[in-house]
Amino acid sequence: MSLAENLLNSLPNGESVSTFISNPQEEGHIVVGEDRRITVPAELRNIAITGDKDVETVTIDCIRYWDGHDLSTFAIYLNYLLPNRNDGSYIPQNIRVSENQFSFDWTIERHMTEVAGAITISIGAIKT
Repeated sequence: MSLAENLLNSLPNGESVSTFISNPQEEGHIVVGEDRRITVPAELRNIAITGDKDVETVTIDCIRYWDGHDLSTFAIYLNYLLPNRNDGSYIPQNIRVSENQFSFDWTIERHMTEVAGAITISIGAIKT
């Protein structure tokens, strides 16, 4: 028996491959908490591989209020430092606001994956 047949035969009764494909488990979010620390869930610590181009999008959730200021009304920047020491900024276009947080998506672009290693990020909110 092939490995694929073994895997198909190991599915629970009544389940099919399409069940697992059409109901993927939701990916975790990167979170900027009340202490302003960035928490990256384990499943996002290896976010891309060398040469990836626009294949990974992650959601970042940020605390909305800090010291009486509504940060969702500020200009938001995701600043990054690549393993080769090149840096840059990503300006989110799709900020979503809820009661106590705001969220945006970040798509990992090809130039960010040209060199293997860790990508360091910081999130800035600038009042304009």
